Amino acid sequence: MSAAKRNTKRRVTPDEVRADINAGRAAPFYLFHGEESYGRERLYHWALTHLRPTVAADFNVDVFHGDNIDTERLLDLYNSYPMMAPRRLVLLRDADRLSAPQCKALEPVVDAPSETTVVVAMGSKLDMRRKIFSQMSRQGMAVEFKVPYENKLPEAIREMAAERQLALAPDAVDRLCLYVGVQLSEMAN
Repeated sequence: MSAAKRNTKRRVTPDEVRADINAGRAAPFYLFHGEESYGRERLYHWALTHLRPTVAADFNVDVFHGDNIDTERLLDLYNSYPMMAPRRLVLLRDADRLSAPQCKALEPVVDAPSETTVVVAMGSKLDMRRKIFSQMSRQGMAVEFKVPYENKLPEAIREMAAERQLALAPDAVDRLCLYVGVQLSEMAN
């Protein structure tokens, strides 16, 4: 199933995003949101690494921040052709800090998606009722990162340890749960 035809009610996982990108099926939009920052940042950096054009990356990757954005410049870059590469990558960090008028000004991005530009937007508390975010979710892939419930924390710790090729004793997992809690970024450190 193509990324553009995904059902918005179905939850997309980070593994699905990685599988589509690895298979060469880049969606026009990626939206990473939610309060759990560790997983969100990891997927953002992974996507940046794997979507970044190998040729002329300096000319084809642009980063914008929601708290200090020039919407006209973003639209101009979004609609421009990539230089000596198959695609351009536009990164929008802190998208939750966009004001309502800025969101409205960026709606042409979702009204007429570019065939040569991929947008990766990220923010902790996005208002998914806004057209730009709901359309990005519908036309691309949106992953919500939630803080794990305490009963799911041991599983998350074991997964983090396995990624680092570490084996943790059950007592160690219990102590980490007790002392660090649900803050996965602190756990990773």
